[in-house]
Amino acid sequence: MGAEQLVDLHAHTNRSDGLLEPADLVTQAAQAGLAAIAVTDHDTTAGIRLAQTGADTLPALRDCGQRCFVPCSVVHESSR
Repeated sequence: MGAEQLVDLHAHTNRSDGLLEPADLVTQAAQAGLAAIAVTDHDTTAGIRLAQTGADTLPALRDCGQRCFVPCSVVHESSR
């Protein structure tokens, strides 16, 4: 087996309630040694395309291209 890789599967950008621009979030994740992140902004997918610009800095995403990005949004019943 290979070395363990760390990922963050719950990260928010400033397109939701996070603090960082999407590309900056990806850069920070790479600097922290993460292999991948999931952008999980609330009720928007606006940050996903912007996060893609730096995705090649994350080892798990470097060679996977578009298939690693699955835009999705969960709309809570109370927000309808």
